[in-house]
Amino acid sequence: YLKLLWYFRSKFSFKTLNLFNSFGSTGLVIPSLNNFMKAEVDEIFNKKVNLIKTKDDLENLDIYGIIFGDLIYDYYLNYYKDSEIEIFSEKFKVHLKYCIEQIVFWKNFIKDNNVKAINVSHTVYTNAIPVRIAIEQEISSFQTTAKDIYRLSKERKFAYTDFKDFHKNFAMLNDSIKKNGII
Repeated sequence: YLKLLWYFRSKFSFKTLNLFNSFGSTGLVIPSLNNFMKAEVDEIFNKKVNLIKTKDDLENLDIYGIIFGDLIYDYYLNYYKDSEIEIFSEKFKVHLKYCIEQIVFWKNFIKDNNVKAINVSHTVYTNAIPVRIAIEQEISSFQTTAKDIYRLSKERKFAYTDFKDFHKNFAMLNDSIKKNGII
């Protein structure tokens, strides 16, 4: 159903797609799994679901050696508008499986399509899944808004962390600028 909906929208140039067309995009990627990917999802899910005993276990959950647990946790809270996760609930298990599907899809897509760079609008929730994979594979990764562009890396997986460079940048200023800036 979703593939048909996106196909219809892309052919009739709905407003949201005009933005992508302005970048020279010829279409949108709609995650879908083949049978091999579905089997991989089931294998990962069955292995990982039993390892999650606490919320800390969830936050530190890694798949393919990449930490995704924080994204899964935050996405759950945001999507369901809940204040906490019941990690043993069926609702959480469905959510976890969905997130693993996204991880498996994007890992395969990036590998199979010779991706040279990736740009995301957010470095949280499921939006960040492809960028986490790309960063791990040393593919140029960016988070872009109407106002800012951030280059992401293994050391900087999140945008808006330039404050971490304050001491280094401040030390490079001449003394009069430092003094005027403090006053």
